[in-house]
Formats: sequence, structure tokens, C-alpha cells
Amino acid sequence: TGPESDELKKNIENLILEKGGMVIKSEKTNAQPLAFVIKKHSSGYFVILTFQVNEDKIKEIKDILEKNITKIQMKMP
Repeated sequence: TGPESDELKKNIENLILEKGGMVIKSEKTNAQPLAFVIKKHSSGYFVILTFQVNEDKIKEIKDILEKNITKIQMKMP
């Protein structure tokens, strides 16, 4: 839902800040149709975060997201 995606976005932004990073840009779309149904959902919200963080913190942030957030599809370089 909209409020859940807002809370998730804020939690990720806070994680980045806690690790000494800086959020440069943060965007959330309106609900968008998905190409296929995922767990009975046919639409979802997309969040694009542009941020800077020390290189040594990237793996730590990625590991935390993978362990604790089940509602996210990540694309990280």
C-alpha cells in the first residue's frame, strides 16, 4: 500500500544516513502495473534512491536490506 511503501522508503533512507551516507534524490512512483502477478499483487510502487556512501559501507547496507526487507526488489551495482 501507499503508506507501507512510504515507511519502507523512509527506513531505507534512514539506514543510509545511519551509515554516514547522504541521500541525493528520492522518488516514489504512484502504483504501477507489474508485468506479472507477484504474491497476488498486480501493481506495485517503485522507489528510486540516489545516494552517496563510503565504499566500505555498500556491502553492509546491501546485507542489511537483503536480511530484513522482504518487500523490495533491489538493483545495486
